[in-house]
Amino acid sequence: MKQTAYIVFLLVLLPLFSNAQFDSILNSFQAEFDSFKAEAEKEQQNFINKNDSLFLNFLNEAWEEVDVFIGDYVPMIKPIAQPKVERIPAKELPTLDIPLIKPSKEDTLELEALPKPVVKPAVKDNTDVEISEPIGAELPESFDSQTIINPFDFYGSRENVYYSPRLRPTLDDVDQDDIVDFYSDLAKNAKLWDANVKLLTNAKNKYLLNDWGYYQLAKAASESIFEDSNEQRLFTWYLLLKSGYNVKVGYTNDEVFLLLPSYQKLFSVLYLSDHVNTYYILDSNTKKLSNLRTYSANYPGSANLFSFNLESLPNFTGDKIAREITYKDKTIQLQFENNDLDYLSSYPHCELSSYFLSGISKYNWKQLDELLLPLLDGKTDRQKVDELLHFIQLALEYATDQEQFGKERYLYAEESLYYPFCDCEDRSILLAELVNRYLKLPIVGLDFPGHIATAIHIPGEEDGAHITFNGKKYLVCDPTYINANAGMIPPDLKNEQIEIIAF
Repeated sequence: MKQTAYIVFLLVLLPLFSNAQFDSILNSFQAEFDSFKAEAEKEQQNFINKNDSLFLNFLNEAWEEVDVFIGDYVPMIKPIAQPKVERIPAKELPTLDIPLIKPSKEDTLELEALPKPVVKPAVKDNTDVEISEPIGAELPESFDSQTIINPFDFYGSRENVYYSPRLRPTLDDVDQDDIVDFYSDLAKNAKLWDANVKLLTNAKNKYLLNDWGYYQLAKAASESIFEDSNEQRLFTWYLLLKSGYNVKVGYTNDEVFLLLPSYQKLFSVLYLSDHVNTYYILDSNTKKLSNLRTYSANYPGSANLFSFNLESLPNFTGDKIAREITYKDKTIQLQFENNDLDYLSSYPHCELSSYFLSGISKYNWKQLDELLLPLLDGKTDRQKVDELLHFIQLALEYATDQEQFGKERYLYAEESLYYPFCDCEDRSILLAELVNRYLKLPIVGLDFPGHIATAIHIPGEEDGAHITFNGKKYLVCDPTYINANAGMIPPDLKNEQIEIIAF
């Protein structure tokens, strides 16, 4: 801002000075600006040094052994086949007010690690994959003479980090003292290592990553610099701390673990709690961990927890996979980015509310618009909801997760369009996406015993099975119940209490 003012000032006075006078004034202003910039950078570095010094003092205090848990969940028993109903005109629907247990949802499914998508034989484009150019990877002159720009792969694209072999720390033993020494060595050369935060932040913005994506980006960067897994986790810890996240590390006899604090509940993942936050251990393949030691202090100013909510798909490029969907004698061809599918499959299992309104790719929205908009044209809101219900009920094949994957897993809306089968919660997630795009009506998830559906508030429409939520009536809308319209519910669920899944 100050430099801009100088330039404007000089442009106004330019006609009054000779070239020599102008050069002298410009040099004087530039020298003053450089001095101001250097002072600001010095103050910033002093602030960083002070935080690191305080944090190192905390780390030198006693680390304590903590209890590590894994959730005990009740598996959901889902129907093997879709229930089916004959058409009933809406005016003949009985009015049924379904009782709620509570207007909130914490899912209780036992979930295992996500398998990667199985690429089915499909039409692919033959264009070459474009490798993106890294952002902001010029090497500053003030860096160590051995500093290099270190490239690494991230979901099919190339990114860079700064790296100096001479300044790279090592972890001799897995204990408190050596972990503290490792952090101290990084902090001594913070100007180099902290510069990577800017590169990673630029990449995060370029790919439209959320917190989970940024964690994976930092992890990939660490793996490109360090070969030892414990050192990789410690450098990821350092990068995330300097990026504002309230992460921690712990260690056992021979292994370091990264502890990620989360807003959402995760399933089948080791966790511990400090009575304020819950920390998840996502780099462990075991379901039991003992003798874990960690510290209680937080890095000054780094208070952010991780949000696993996915508000949009990442901006990756790569091989494209096609799939056809047919509804009412019209076929559309959807297209999926292989790297997007890999990214979605990398997710730990979160509470079900995190999967709603996660986004569908622009290309697939265009294809869905061509199919659905003509069918919705001229209809009332209730008729539009019925059409969207029938589309999911009839155009997508049903199978339980056990049949398709051999284990329980939730699908994002984009994945439900990609995989050959989807079950009740996947259909409900997809319906919420369609309703949000085409009607903008309030919608919630419904958790019945052994079944997931939705409920939609359609102004002026109250006939049929409904719940009362926040003073409004929401019609039950079940995208698994074949031929069912809004307000229809499978007979075996009429007397069941439910929980609301708000998102």
